[in-house]
Amino acid sequence: MGDAGAGWERHNVEAPALLRHNGLLYLFYSAGHCCGRNCTYATGVARAPTLLGPWKKRRRPVLRGRGGIRCPGHAGVTSDRDGAPLLAYHAYAPGDPANRRLFTSSVRFDVAGWPVVGAARRMRGVGGGWEWPAGHRPRLALSDDGIVLGRGTVAR
Repeated sequence: MGDAGAGWERHNVEAPALLRHNGLLYLFYSAGHCCGRNCTYATGVARAPTLLGPWKKRRRPVLRGRGGIRCPGHAGVTSDRDGAPLLAYHAYAPGDPANRRLFTSSVRFDVAGWPVVGAARRMRGVGGGWEWPAGHRPRLALSDDGIVLGRGTVAR
């Protein structure tokens, strides 16, 4: 993407999502370590006039932990009911360090044309109540009484 990696990216860049706005393409991407207690996940953005570039990165993330949520990333771009851009992403929820939850945030653009991400809104009732657990997959075994779980997290 033209610019060298920023320190906050920690040599891991993934999960691209594109948004077209006012003649430019905006590429949102996740970087850092996504999971667990020591996560550093955040969402960055780069922009270009075409897919072939030239791409210019915003040096700081446009979405990082705040307001109690931690390690937001893996954003997808959609729009709200009025057609305004909206990011959907996962992050650790306040008071629940084990599970990542789905959040959305509005997107507006500053005078320099860079996106500004609004406050996180938690999506409720997504996926029939199942959440994305973090950590090691629990060991499962079948017995005559049903399923026996080892250490780990399973959430609904």
